[in-house]
Formats: sequence, C-alpha cells, structure tokens
Amino acid sequence: MVELKVELLGSEKTEEGLYAARLEIEYEGRQYQLKVPRLVREPARLNFRLKGDYLLVELFDREDKPLATCCIHKGHLEEGCLDCPSLIPPPHREGSSCK
Repeated sequence: MVELKVELLGSEKTEEGLYAARLEIEYEGRQYQLKVPRLVREPARLNFRLKGDYLLVELFDREDKPLATCCIHKGHLEEGCLDCPSLIPPPHREGSSCK
C-alpha cells in the first residue's frame, strides 16, 4: 500500500484578486510543498486519491462547491521533480531536469 497524505496548508489572495492554495504532499516518506495558483474562490478543503498512475487532488470552497482538480502523475512524486512545467504527463527520463 502506498503511503500518501495531502494537506491544505492555507491560501493567499493575489494582486489579481484570485487565490493561490498551498498544499503539502507526503508520498512514500518524501514531503513536497506545491502552490496551486489562479483559483477564482478561496479553497477551504480538499479530497485526494490515487487513480491509476495519477494523484488527484480536488479542492473545494467554503460552500463545498468544486473549485479545481490537480492531476499529478505519480512518476513526478517518485522522481521528486515537481518543478516540471506540467505534472500531468509522466516525467521525461532522458535530457530533462526530471531525473
């Protein structure tokens, strides 16, 4: 069984009038912090689950309305490369910063 935990650490309102959520992801003993920008409402809670090769993180606002879903290929968590431009496709192994 995979060791996985995701927490909503907080959020901040940006100069654009949008919100950015701060998440902490713990995967197989490694911890990562991730910022989810450009949210139209303030996030209040989240759900997460592994589905196939993906970690799905669903954000909800204070009225429990869906706000956003983050899809992260588990290869990025395994390789420790959450700085990639996109976390949806698997990380590139050769000629990439995702090694």
